[in-house]
Amino acid sequence: MKIQNVLAGFSSLSSKILLTNSPDKIENNEEEELFHTIEQARQDLTVAERFFNDVTDPDLVDHAIFALEAAEKKYSYLLKQARKMGYKVDFKKLKNKETGGW
Repeated sequence: MKIQNVLAGFSSLSSKILLTNSPDKIENNEEEELFHTIEQARQDLTVAERFFNDVTDPDLVDHAIFALEAAEKKYSYLLKQARKMGYKVDFKKLKNKETGGW
């Protein structure tokens, strides 16, 4: 995914924040949007990893590598942004979510 798409997502996030009156709602909407964006990026990364692992056509190998690297960079970028905003990732919960339990 191109950086313009990521920036557009953050732009729409900021416009949603400006439309909200309550400071609590601002934080909750921002937090919800951030977590949704990170979760979507994690799912995109999982799909890219599966595609890379399953690709057999030599003509698609380069595409699979590019898609995987792009998904990794997007996910990493979003996690860094979340850390800068003061959020922390609970990897135990994340691992449990991936395996189906909390």
